[in-house]
Amino acid sequence: MKDIIAIIIGMSLVTYIPRMIPLVVISKIDLPNYLESWLNNIPIAILTALLTLNMVVYGQNSYNLNNKMILAALPTILVAIKTESLIKTVLTGIISMAIINLA
Repeated sequence: MKDIIAIIIGMSLVTYIPRMIPLVVISKIDLPNYLESWLNNIPIAILTALLTLNMVVYGQNSYNLNNKMILAALPTILVAIKTESLIKTVLTGIISMAIINLA
């Protein structure tokens, strides 16, 4: 049991430290507005790339309304553009996919 706890703590530190060091260092630096804006868009760009790859490559490989992922993406994209709220966008995607799978 001690080994398992030690492994969990070790894995937590190995995951936490590389993420916190850049955050602490960058938070102390006054970044130019253009760089701050660019950094703010990185998570959205990565998420979009991963989702698009999943829909097109690993999905049904069809660009029509029979592709469930594309159908669920349409209202999700509209909510994302309209509200600019991550939680509303994620909830819309989950609910859209649930409705499509139940139908």
